Order: sequence, then C-alpha cells, then structure tokens
Amino acid sequence: MACSASFVWEHKKLANRSDLIICRTDKGKGVVLLNRIDDIEKINSILSDPSKFSKVGAPEFSTIFKIEDKINRTLRQLKDGSAISENTYNSLFSSGFFATLCGLRKVHKDDIPLQPIILATYNSPNFEIAKHLVPLLSHITSNHFTLQNYSSFVPDILEQNSHTFMVSFDVQSLFTNVPVFEAIDIILGKLFSAQNTIYHGS
Repeated sequence: MACSASFVWEHKKLANRSDLIICRTDKGKGVVLLNRIDDIEKINSILSDPSKFSKVGAPEFSTIFKIEDKINRTLRQLKDGSAISENTYNSLFSSGFFATLCGLRKVHKDDIPLQPIILATYNSPNFEIAKHLVPLLSHITSNHFTLQNYSSFVPDILEQNSHTFMVSFDVQSLFTNVPVFEAIDIILGKLFSAQNTIYHGS
C-alpha cells in the first residue's frame, strides 16, 4: 500500500513540473516524458517554414471575417450564375473559426520529431466546402495502383510471386509538404481533361 501511495505521489510531482510534457506514445501503449522547451522549439521550427505557413498580420478575428467574406462572395457568384443551387449555397455558407494545430510526437523515431496535425477542422471557414468536394473528387483519386482497404490488400498481396518486394515510403509531414498550387493544377487537369467539360453543382 505504501508503495502504491509513493507511486501516486511521484506521478503527481511529475505532472506538476512545468518543464515536462507527459503524453501517450503515437504507436502502441505507453507514456512518454518530454522536455517542454524542446517540444516548443520543434513546433516553432515547423511553423516558421514560410513555404508551409504564413503569419497572420491582422488580429485573428479580422482575418477570419476576411476569409469568410471571400468564400461567401464566391459562393454568391456561383449561385447567381446558376453553378450551384440555393440549397448548396446555404449548406456551404461559411461561418467558423480557425482550426488548431498540434504536434504528434513520433516517439519511435530518432530525436522524436513532430508531425503537424490539424484538430477541430469542422470549425474552420472552408470545412463545408472541403466536405462538399470529397465526393466530386473521389473518382480521380483511384487507379489500378490503388487499394481501398485491408480487404482488397490481402487477396492482392497473395497473388504476387516470390520475386515481388513490398516497400513502404515514409513521407515526413505529408500534408504540410503537399505543393498546394501544383496539386490544384493536377486536380483541374484531371477534372477537365476532355474539352468542354462542365460540372453542375447540385
């Protein structure tokens, strides 16, 4: 009993230390103690990359209102031009806040790098538009190299011969390293590959 009480006391002392971060492992089960200053420096290093992030000069609420206004003006233009219906316009109308970014600690790797993760995206101004675009873009994200899930992977891997190699590529911070404008160009090229292609909003 004394041993148990001592463990709880030591745990409370660690939890109260401002220089430490206590968190779960990103893979498997366990608890990790990290230096808070190192953790802050790593996330600041990610955010200071100008090719991925830009600092908001105006107060955040002013920036949110500007983003909302730009989105909603574009939606009104689409509605007025009959590109989208009144119902679609109402469902996509923007009213939200910024999402939150945190760092997922990759404790199984050297120096415990952080993987940026966006939380609470449902609060962001463009969330409804992103959700609306998923079914419209899903057909161009699949090809004969694509496996949808585990059930399709198993029979496919069993059909391979003994000379086949399976390789896993680990891309560091995948989503923040996607070149946005290049990705948009690729998407538009696939959507409008045929001449005079027209997409009608619902």
